[in-house]
Amino acid sequence: MSELLAPAAQKSQISVEVLLSELEITIGDARSAKQHGVVVRALELAAKLVGLLKERVEVTHNEFCGLRSADEVLAMIREELGDQAADAIAAAVVKPVGADTLPPTEEKAE
Repeated sequence: MSELLAPAAQKSQISVEVLLSELEITIGDARSAKQHGVVVRALELAAKLVGLLKERVEVTHNEFCGLRSADEVLAMIREELGDQAADAIAAAVVKPVGADTLPPTEEKAE
C-alpha cells in the first residue's frame, strides 16, 4: 500500500515546498514594502501549511442533542428530510441487540 501512496506523497511534498518558497518570497516583498498585514497573513498560511496551526470547529447543540433513541433520531430525520432519507438511513444502520437508547451526552452545568 505504501508503494501506491509514495508518488502522491512525493507530489504533495513538492507542492508544500513550492508553496513555502512562494510564501517566503511574498513575505520578503511585503516586509520591504512595509505591508505588515500581508506578512502576518503569509506567515499564518505558512504555519497552516506545515501543520503548526489547525482550524478549530466549534460544536454547538442542535435539535438532535435531546434525542435519546434511534427511533427518535429517525423520526426527526423523517420530519426534516422525508421518508426516503429516513428509510435509507434506517437500512444502512444495523442496530445492535439491546441498543434501544443512545449513550448519555455530556452537558455543561449552568
